Amino acid sequence: MGKYEALKERKYYLNVSQRTIEWHQQSLRWLGVEEPTEQQLKDCVIRTREAGLKASSVNCHVCSINAYLAWLGSELRVPKLKEEEWLPETCTPDDITKFVAWKPKSRSGKRTRLLVLTLADTGLRLGEALNLRWPDVDLDNCLLTVLREGRKERKVPFSIELRKVLYKGRGAGLVFGTSTGTKLTRRNTHRDVLGIKQPPNFFMPSGTLGLPMRSNGECTLSFCNAGWGIQR
Repeated sequence: MGKYEALKERKYYLNVSQRTIEWHQQSLRWLGVEEPTEQQLKDCVIRTREAGLKASSVNCHVCSINAYLAWLGSELRVPKLKEEEWLPETCTPDDITKFVAWKPKSRSGKRTRLLVLTLADTGLRLGEALNLRWPDVDLDNCLLTVLREGRKERKVPFSIELRKVLYKGRGAGLVFGTSTGTKLTRRNTHRDVLGIKQPPNFFMPSGTLGLPMRSNGECTLSFCNAGWGIQR
């Protein structure tokens, strides 16, 4: 038994996604051996830290390694590292008011505005939003059909205000696709959000997406205070 057999079983027997398989492959590369000892597990963690990985990244790999150890039938486990608490910057209600009122003229600006408003209104994950296609948008019933983890569908309601924006931006293919119709990447999204120059004096935090980085409750409250009548 070894790592290849473990991944093969997860792929064909447990039917996990290809991205999950790639995550396991990346994590198990740090392990190096098929049946590690306690000292080898400690050395594995030390290698990841020496390579500059943050505690959160190491813990992500540790989850995969522990799953592999359980598959081996080993009683050994790698304890998770203590992570630093980090509070991201968020936009103020005044910034959100400016963003809602912003009317960009460029295609990328309109796409970025629609994406941020969709995330704030529905609480979707960024990956879920980027996978949305127009057939998944039910404007009559204000529902999105989202493919979540495990390749299971779920219905997500959205507000009348968001329906107005979606209706104006409706098209074919991906809702947040590129000009050539391909899927928008997280890096593209990060670039577009940080590249916002309008509205004037609008503050965009340094995170990937400043507005949706709040909790769903905070985001909803801030948008309601800004005149965005979000419905749940």
